[in-house]
Parts: sequence; C-alpha cells; structure tokens
Amino acid sequence: MGIWDNISGALNKGVEGAGRFADATSLKFRLGEVERKRRDLAGDLGEKLYEAVSSDAGLPEGCEDIVAAMKSCDSEIAQIKAEIESIARKTEASRAASVTYSCPSCGATLSQGARFCHVCGTQLAPVQAAQRAEDQAAPAVDSAGNATASSAQSYEVPVPAPAAHDEPAQQQ
Repeated sequence: MGIWDNISGALNKGVEGAGRFADATSLKFRLGEVERKRRDLAGDLGEKLYEAVSSDAGLPEGCEDIVAAMKSCDSEIAQIKAEIESIARKTEASRAASVTYSCPSCGATLSQGARFCHVCGTQLAPVQAAQRAEDQAAPAVDSAGNATASSAQSYEVPVPAPAAHDEPAQQQ
C-alpha cells in the first residue's frame, strides 16, 4: 500500500501547509488591527499633549491611561510578530523536509531513502548517500536563521556508470 501512504502523506502535508497559511493570515490581520489601534491611541495622546502644551497647563487627565494602553499594544504586537516568525520557521522546516529525488533513467519521483527506483529498478543508494553527505556539509540555514536556497529542492539522482570494458584503441 505504498501509493496510499504516499497520497496520504502528501494530503497531510497540504493540510498542514494550509493550516499554517491560515494561522499566519489570521495573525497578520490581527497585527494590522492592533497596529491601527496603537496609531489611533498615539493620535489621541498627541492631541492631549498638544492641548496641554498649547494652553501651558499641566498634563491633562487621561494621558496615563493612553500611555498604558499604548504599552499594552506594543507588547501584543511583539507577541503576534513572534507567533508569525514561529509559523514561518515551521513552514521553512517543512519545505526543507520535502526534498525529493527523481530517477535519471525514467524520471519517477523517489523518496529520500530509496535504494532502487520503484518504476525501472535503477540502483540509487550510493548516489543518494553521496548527495545527503553534500547536503549535510552545506548549512541549510544562514547565520540570520533564514533558509538558504539549497534547503528545499529536488535532486536528480545520477545513475552509476556501468563498468567500461577495456577496448583496444582504434588506430586510423
């Protein structure tokens, strides 16, 4: 039932990706609302301070409440941005885990640990082991924590060349 497992796995990845996208979209919408609320509060504070400065009186009532509400918005904005970053990291990790290989003989899509092509029977294990060693040698994430271009891609697995028979060189 390998094909059903492959289909099920692909569907699960799609559902997880859609869920992450929906979560990120919802958080970005909420972030926009909180940032708008903070701008409105900053405008209110500006009006109050302008009134205070223009009339040369002390700080008017309500400024402390506005500043406290602005600080609350600042902390909520930081929390939402952290959640969005977490979702982005999970999405990138999922992309990095979805590396696929294709058979150079027939072009069939192969799983990462395949030793032989399930369609044409080409031996693949030595080539994939070498490719995985190259992937592990190169970092998949740069110093800023961003995935590099090589972290999620498809590889064509070259077939080991058949042993060449020693033929005498032809002279012309």
